[in-house]
Amino acid sequence: MEINHTPKRVAVRMVPVQPHCFAFGGFELQMINAMAAVRDIGIDASPLDPWSQTNNFNITHFWGFEISHFQTAKWAYLSDKKLIMTMLLSNYSHVNYLRNFFSRLTGSSRLKFQMLNWLSAIAVVNSQQKKYAHLILNIPQDKIHIIPNIVEDIFFDPPSNAHDFEIDIKNYILCTGNICKRKNQLLLVRACRKLGLPLLIVGSSMIGEDDYAKALKDEMSGVKNMIWIQNLKPGSEALASAYKNCIAFALPSHNETQPISALEAAAAGKPLLLGDLPYAQQEYFTNGRLVSPTSIDAITNGLKKIIDSPSNHLVPKEIIEKCRRANIGNSYKNLYEQVLQ
Repeated sequence: MEINHTPKRVAVRMVPVQPHCFAFGGFELQMINAMAAVRDIGIDASPLDPWSQTNNFNITHFWGFEISHFQTAKWAYLSDKKLIMTMLLSNYSHVNYLRNFFSRLTGSSRLKFQMLNWLSAIAVVNSQQKKYAHLILNIPQDKIHIIPNIVEDIFFDPPSNAHDFEIDIKNYILCTGNICKRKNQLLLVRACRKLGLPLLIVGSSMIGEDDYAKALKDEMSGVKNMIWIQNLKPGSEALASAYKNCIAFALPSHNETQPISALEAAAAGKPLLLGDLPYAQQEYFTNGRLVSPTSIDAITNGLKKIIDSPSNHLVPKEIIEKCRRANIGNSYKNLYEQVLQ
């Protein structure tokens, strides 16, 4: 008897962790980019419309391991849909193990862990998060797939006529991302001032971080070789130009998962300076200069190192190429087809 190995029709509906009108950041942008990437290669993928009664899809793709997904996940499972979840997790540690062990015993957290039984697969962005998913969440290894964040092609191959900033600084250090205490832009400014280095900061202040944004503005005030630009569109020629024209990228953040800004800098062939913390100790930031994010002297010395030997702090091209949109689209396509087999 002939066996038909043709994959089932893939129809995916995606569910965000929160309404985008209330909160929108890198994780939400990744969801939109991933949806576009799989559409580009012919997958029927779109947002789940809670008002629609149409039920002609076979995969529900949740973004974020959050209790807010529980009811939708429950009914998707009871409706015989395959459930996939893209998670942003912490790094493995004994503290995190104990914290999650005890959280399983409480009401709302118990519901989160119940969802894990309904999932056909999960996606995480690096091997450290895979370790967390397996050892702390007890998810079988064969259900865990590493799919990194997407870096748009424009950062790998900026157009020759890409918009150049009309700014008065050259050979600058670049830092992009939301302005917040966690990302530690204030200490970076102080380190660059100490060295007399030009600095370009790109990003808008987060809700609730007004005091930090004011402190940053005050620190940069009157310094001619420092500029802060807000509201640049993600994936734009203007942003690609900012990477293209910098001499190095710095993000001495206190806490991240897989910062897209650092991936974009790596794709642009720029040396990286990151915080010496688990988020930076992953394949996609190989060769990055890691420094203590709490020490101005450490950040200062790190900046000197990447300026003096930039080629020593570049992510190998074959590694960062894994983050191209087409590669991520194919990774999700393969995952969808696998769970439908």
